[in-house]
Amino acid sequence: MEEIPVTLARPRLPQEVGTPGPHAQHADHVAVSFAPHPERAGQMREVVGAHLRLWGCAELVAVAQLVTSELVTNAILHGAGGSVHFRLARTDAEPCIEVDDGSPGRPRVRNPGPDDESGRGMLLVDALAHRWGTSEDGTNTWCVLLLPMVDR
Repeated sequence: MEEIPVTLARPRLPQEVGTPGPHAQHADHVAVSFAPHPERAGQMREVVGAHLRLWGCAELVAVAQLVTSELVTNAILHGAGGSVHFRLARTDAEPCIEVDDGSPGRPRVRNPGPDDESGRGMLLVDALAHRWGTSEDGTNTWCVLLLPMVDR
């Protein structure tokens, strides 16, 4: 099994066109680059689950893993390049997931029919993420999840 290199360098977070990036500072992050093989989506789900639990964000694991699966699968299927770059970063209130696949093609939310076998990935991301977008060049797709409010 191929090892997944983990870089500890501060990730470059995505920016919405014309606005500052979603995070000015990060408290924690992980960045992973890998060859676009189908099993990587499951491995990235595990990376996300482990880090969110480590960061005390266990309540987001299921949603974050589903969003990760959709974004990574899109990058594997539609990316243009020999590698996919995945980043998970968080501040106190907003974990951010981003995937860079080298392809300038922008994902879009579709409205698949009941018999369609695909086309629901970005529909799920759109429904589950607080906000999502792409970099200006279209190579990077990102989403931000919100931590639930806790009564104190």
